[in-house]
Amino acid sequence: MFILQDKDTHTAVIGALKRTFSRSPVVVEFLKENRVEEEWVKKDGTCAKRNHVFYRCSACGDMFNSSKIQVDHIEPVVPVSIPSRHLSFNTIVKRLFCDKENLQILCKDDHKKKSLIEKEQRNSWLTKTKYIVYETVNRLNGKKYIGVHKCIDYDEVYLGSGTILKQAVKKYGTQAFYRHILHVCDTAEDAYEFERSLVNDTIVESGDYYNMVTGGMRGSPEIGGSRRTVKVICHQTGQVFESVNQAAQFLGVEYYNVSRVLDHPDLPLKNLHFFRVQNYDHKVSVTFPADGRPIAYINNATIFPSIKDAAEELGINYKSLRNSMVNREYAQLASIGGNFFLYEDEYEVGKEYFNTVKVVRLIELQKEFVSCKAAAEFLKCKNAAFGGIAIGRAARTGCKMYGYHWEYCEKQILVSPQPH
Repeated sequence: MFILQDKDTHTAVIGALKRTFSRSPVVVEFLKENRVEEEWVKKDGTCAKRNHVFYRCSACGDMFNSSKIQVDHIEPVVPVSIPSRHLSFNTIVKRLFCDKENLQILCKDDHKKKSLIEKEQRNSWLTKTKYIVYETVNRLNGKKYIGVHKCIDYDEVYLGSGTILKQAVKKYGTQAFYRHILHVCDTAEDAYEFERSLVNDTIVESGDYYNMVTGGMRGSPEIGGSRRTVKVICHQTGQVFESVNQAAQFLGVEYYNVSRVLDHPDLPLKNLHFFRVQNYDHKVSVTFPADGRPIAYINNATIFPSIKDAAEELGINYKSLRNSMVNREYAQLASIGGNFFLYEDEYEVGKEYFNTVKVVRLIELQKEFVSCKAAAEFLKCKNAAFGGIAIGRAARTGCKMYGYHWEYCEKQILVSPQPH
């Protein structure tokens, strides 16, 4: 399977394939079946040795000789919704060398009219929002990835969002991959339905594809193939969301982060637990760190009897501290605004710790802050809490806030306990 990125070369190859098809056995047999012969009487009144050969146009019904007809594909070789340069040659050859049932005879005038109608339909697809089902292929090892993408411009550079695919692109480089379109739909539902018909368990388990799950809205069979149709409830607040997407937008995360924690009491997301409404039992026991477990404050080597005591003593939000302790890896420091914590049984007295922290950077001034709230305080916002939220949103989206650009970055620091 291959594809050429150069538009002129791609068009020339398709033209050569069409000329080859016009002399193929399929066309010869089709014309033979549809020929109509009539006696040819010469001027002197005698019959010619050969009869006149005519063909009937499928559109107008008139009879024409072979020089005035075209063998036409009823279903176009190049679909009206996909530019030819975005089709693989395998697809073009398969559609070109079709069965006789997809062929018809048209006179040149009617063939021209049909071509103009198809051209108008193609032009309309160029300017509308569409959902493409695409296949990305690794030129080096032949591995593929099938996915769905919403776009307006067919030429938009997008290879896919699969985790393993991204790792492969990072390893081999974007030039090692090409993408061609398999199908185009008006709606996301139709596109994911088509993807579901292609990406099945056999493909996922074959090892020839980068796809990790079956197709259709991340391929989750538990949610009926659509993240739009599943209602989600938050255990702590009781708030019900109409879809996984809505819950993800509310939290400011990707939808697969919410999908990952659904129905898992031991996997909180931003200190909250989520369940599918149809599976939810309000009596479920969710997992949080034991509040009575002693916690070590690394900054000054202080031991507190519990997370709650540490939060009250240091003026830190209790839920934020608890969430940090839940989501960290074992024996890794929990970090909140420059304060670092471990459980007492993980803490070694006198040990220096290296820790990777997430900081927010003011790009224009190249200044870093331990939190978005600290950045808002630096700018002397009237309400530092709301200012921090706005700066955090700007750092995630890349837009300006308070006249500056912001970004998140990771920084490794040395934490040396200073006994009080």
